[in-house]
Amino acid sequence: MLKQKDLEAAVGAGIISQTQADGLNDFAAARRKPRSFAVGRDERFRLLGGFNDFFIAVGVVLLGIGLLSGWSEAYQVPLFILSIVAMWGLAEYLTGGLRLTAPSIVISIFLAIFAFWAVAAVFSDVLDLKNFDLWLYPVSAATLMTALHYLRFRLPFSLFVGAFTLLLAIISGADALGLKAKDWSAWIALGYGLIVFAVAMWFDSSDRERLTRRADSGFWLHLIAAPLIVHPLVSFVAKDPATSGAGALLIIGMTGVLALIALLIDRRALVVVALSYLGGAIAYGVTQVTGASASGSTGVLFTLVFLGGVVIALGVGWRRIRGGLMRAIPDISFKHNLPPYAEKS
Repeated sequence: MLKQKDLEAAVGAGIISQTQADGLNDFAAARRKPRSFAVGRDERFRLLGGFNDFFIAVGVVLLGIGLLSGWSEAYQVPLFILSIVAMWGLAEYLTGGLRLTAPSIVISIFLAIFAFWAVAAVFSDVLDLKNFDLWLYPVSAATLMTALHYLRFRLPFSLFVGAFTLLLAIISGADALGLKAKDWSAWIALGYGLIVFAVAMWFDSSDRERLTRRADSGFWLHLIAAPLIVHPLVSFVAKDPATSGAGALLIIGMTGVLALIALLIDRRALVVVALSYLGGAIAYGVTQVTGASASGSTGVLFTLVFLGGVVIALGVGWRRIRGGLMRAIPDISFKHNLPPYAEKS
C-alpha cells in the first residue's frame, strides 16, 4: 500500500510529477470521504515529519540569519536579490521536492523578510522606516512574494504570512492616504479579521472531512483571524475586564458565544485567544469573592487552576460536546457546510 512518503519519494526521483502526486492524493482523499471515516478527525497541526525536518529547519534559520547579517550597505540590493534567489532555490528542493514542512515554513518567512528589505533598500534614500506610513511598498513586496510562494508550492503557512503582511500593507496605505489608521485600528482589525475568517471558512467548507491541504490552509487563516476578531471585540465591550464587574460579565458572555462558534466550525483558535481575556474576568471575580489581590498568589492560583480545568475539559470532551450541539441544531442548509459530527451520542 502506497503511503505519502512513497509518493514524495517518487516525486523526488522524477518518476511522477508533483501535479500527478497531488492528483493521486486528492483522488485517495475523495475515496475516504464517507462520514464514518471523517467523524472524530481533528485539526491537523503538522510541523515535523521527523527530527531531520527540525535539523534541516535549523540549517535554514542559520543560513537566513547569515544572509541577513552579511549584507553591506554598498551592495544591499544585489545581496537582497541573491538572498531571495537562494531561498527560492531551497524552496524548490525542500518544499517542492522533499515536501518538508518545518523548513518550508522557515523559508516562507525569510522570503517575505528578504522581499521587504530588498524594496526598502531600493528606496533607502527616501524611505524612513521609522514612519509606518512609508512601509507600504516594502510590505506590499513581502505580500507579493508570499503570494507567489503560495501559488508555486501551495504551502498553507504561506497564507498566514501573506495575511499578516497584507494587513500591514492596508494599515500603511491608509496612513499614507492620511486616514489615520491608528484611530480606526480596532475597526480595521475586526473588519479584516472577519474577511480572513470568511476565507478560512471557504477553505474549510471545500474540505469538510479535513483530508487535504485545504484544511491546513483554513487552520492557518483561522489562527491569524482569531486575535484580529477577539481583541477588537474585547476593546469594544470592556477596556479592562479585571477592574469592573460589568466588564467581567461581558467578557464571560463573549467568551461563551465565541466558544459556541468555535464548536460549530470545529476550530479552537477563537477559544484559545478568548481565554487570555477570560483570565482577567476570573481574576476580578476572585478579588471580589476572596478579597485577595488579582496579581497575588491566591488570585493567580484560582485563575490558572480554573482556566486549566476549562481547557482540559474542552479538550477531552470536544467531540462529545460538539456532537450534542450539532444534533440540537435544526437541519438547515449551513449545517451541511460544517465539518461532520457523530449522528448518535
